[in-house]
Amino acid sequence: NRHWPVYLMAYGYIPEPVTTLTSVKPLHKGCFLKYENSTKNISLQSFAHYSYSQKFGNEEEAKIQTAKLLDDSVKRHLLADAPVGVFLSVGLDSGIIATLAARHKKTDLNTLSIYFEETEYSEKKFQDILINQIKCNNYQYLLKENEFHESLPGILNSMDMPSCDGINTWFICKYAASRGLKAVL
Repeated sequence: NRHWPVYLMAYGYIPEPVTTLTSVKPLHKGCFLKYENSTKNISLQSFAHYSYSQKFGNEEEAKIQTAKLLDDSVKRHLLADAPVGVFLSVGLDSGIIATLAARHKKTDLNTLSIYFEETEYSEKKFQDILINQIKCNNYQYLLKENEFHESLPGILNSMDMPSCDGINTWFICKYAASRGLKAVL
């Protein structure tokens, strides 16, 4: 589909039902395709009938349970036979995950961050605050404009559904691999 770059530049992602390929359309949100090998039947099914929610008595109970579930999940994901890393921006999600990981992994926690020379776009000063609080091995990478431009065509070519966030993810994964990390939260 020769028009997908226009959507990417306009929105930062490719909105449904547009894809990078002319004859390929995405599944509807909340659905999965079921294929029966024996009958060759194909059906579109909704995840809506699968409910994993639990009812809470009040807001405080929900907060406590959410904190416990997050903490347990991070703790389980730290079990590895190789060094573990955490991607660290200054978003709530990565900040919470890094803080919880540091609580459970007293040594050898590796955080990875990207920053830019342009201070108006860089999160480095905020990353540094969190890094100092959680006391970890931090690897910060300065992503320069020329590296971005050199890498962009290959990055877009390697993504099935390009997005601006996917570009960030590509760079941070490249840096994690260069550090020998195989497991990253």
